[in-house]
Amino acid sequence: MKRLDQITALIVFVASLWFTFEALKMPLAAGKAPGSGWLPLILGLLMAFLSALLFIAAARRPVSQDRNVSWPTGKGLANNVAIVVGLAISVALLQLLGYIVSTFVFLLGLTLFLGRYNWKSATAMAVITTAILYWVFQQWLMIPLPSGLINFT
Repeated sequence: MKRLDQITALIVFVASLWFTFEALKMPLAAGKAPGSGWLPLILGLLMAFLSALLFIAAARRPVSQDRNVSWPTGKGLANNVAIVVGLAISVALLQLLGYIVSTFVFLLGLTLFLGRYNWKSATAMAVITTAILYWVFQQWLMIPLPSGLINFT
């Protein structure tokens, strides 16, 4: 585990350097507001810092404190696979169905089948979460979302 943490830290560190250098190619300021490169720059530096911390912590950790990684099996593995497959299907249908429908269906399926909630609770959670996410991205951040075949706006 110690060796894997060090390798992971090095890979993330190299990726963060690339991320940071690419962010520096974008404008850091747009007038008095942050530019499009500001957030990627901050995230790249944060990734570099955290990967360095991981490397140092792994290097300082005695081998005797290493734990074996236990991968999910049985129901846990099935749940993880279901989440990934459901998310992949949701992304694949995003352009066709639109953000609202695909997100609602994904969240409804997630809460019904993996969360073991009843229809009423699952539907309420899916509606509320979809509405909040839509408002944040579409209205507040003004990021255009796919409308699909049925345009709700």
